[in-house]
Amino acid sequence: MTIRECYEKTGSDYESILKRFGSEAMIQRFALKFLKDGSFSDLKDALEAKDGERAFRAAHTLKGVCINLGFDRLYNVSAELTEKLRGREIEESEELFEQVESVSACRSGCIAPSPEQVQRDISPADSDGDTIWIGCERSTRKNTVVRTCVSAYSWEALAYLALNKKIVLDLTPCGECENDVCAEHLRAVLTRLVEFFGQPLFEARFTLAYELDDAPFHVKEYSRREMMEQVTSGSKKGTKQLLRMLPGLRSEDESSQDFRLLLHQYTKQLKAVSETPLRYGYHLPNFTQKCFACGRCEKSCRSGAIKFEDLPDGQTRAVITPWKCSECGVCVAACSNGGLDGLKLRQLTSLGPVSVYKCTKTLCKECGKPIAPNCADGLCSVCRIKLRTKKRQEEAVARAKERQAEREAKKAAEAAAKELAAEMQPSQPAQSAAAPEAGAAPAPTESTC
Repeated sequence: MTIRECYEKTGSDYESILKRFGSEAMIQRFALKFLKDGSFSDLKDALEAKDGERAFRAAHTLKGVCINLGFDRLYNVSAELTEKLRGREIEESEELFEQVESVSACRSGCIAPSPEQVQRDISPADSDGDTIWIGCERSTRKNTVVRTCVSAYSWEALAYLALNKKIVLDLTPCGECENDVCAEHLRAVLTRLVEFFGQPLFEARFTLAYELDDAPFHVKEYSRREMMEQVTSGSKKGTKQLLRMLPGLRSEDESSQDFRLLLHQYTKQLKAVSETPLRYGYHLPNFTQKCFACGRCEKSCRSGAIKFEDLPDGQTRAVITPWKCSECGVCVAACSNGGLDGLKLRQLTSLGPVSVYKCTKTLCKECGKPIAPNCADGLCSVCRIKLRTKKRQEEAVARAKERQAEREAKKAAEAAAKELAAEMQPSQPAQSAAAPEAGAAPAPTESTC
């Protein structure tokens, strides 16, 4: 996903921010720094501590950062919260903070969710009953989970919940909602869920309630045996959750759990206990025969989803970890050789590492980096430029030597001409003095009579 698409999906005016910063690289540079900004966490801590002064400063800083980066929707709610906190009043600011929190969840997938958001969104999976009703604040129906908007749920979180229980999405207020950005994002989420589960499984796990009478909320009454089964199942699930959080069971690069990791862990458990594993649709980079394992896509992937591994038979394979892949498309944009042709929907039984491509490396004879197999000179682009530069420098030195030799020969010729001229100068006066003597006539004599 490009930075332009990120701004468009969050409902921001990309063109105006581009005029302000001058280049897309500058926008991306400061937008990535926003991920490390601590204003939001400071605001949350201050509200929990009932510290009005610190909360106001954090909200004011967040508002300034958002207006400078062009995050319009987040700026609007943070500005409203700042004015509410200007009097250092905490009592009525919690509702506004929830709006800031809901907007700050990056719907483009560029910003990882916080552990608190992950725990909040997946907690209904451990609730009683076999169905979860999800609705928005405008709905008049009774729902298990209420959010500012149904589209605030990521598709990964909904997929995780659907693997645990049936889902009813309350869409009754959507017909009167005028927020086109949320509607477009909700359509994208539902489309992605259909691709992930497939149409039959999606229809079996999800119910879209467009009318008040569709899939009404109800509480299932359990028998004593069913209650004991629920308690036992919940206890086992809680034990597994604790085991996953123990040190040593997760790699170091998994600094915080997110929805895709939880989805991977649950699909892995389902695969282990199922005779016929389910298949899930996931968009992965589509490698073509033009790929020669240069590693540019691997370096550009910030989540570490792409790895190239050298095999004993001399081949190299591309291994992708689907749960780490956010389907952002940065790897496709980074490939300049046509080795990646967009993202392709693949059917997988789990979201663990999968080998998607193999090739034989052709290495540069100078530096040893991978090069295209049809490269005639056997050099990579860097070494080719270095060789071309070296050749031009040698030619320039040769031309300089030739010009120096010509100048020295010219100087020698001029010096020889001067010496010859100097040798000729003494003989010229003697010759000029002898000329009058030889040409003088004898004097006449007087005759006598």
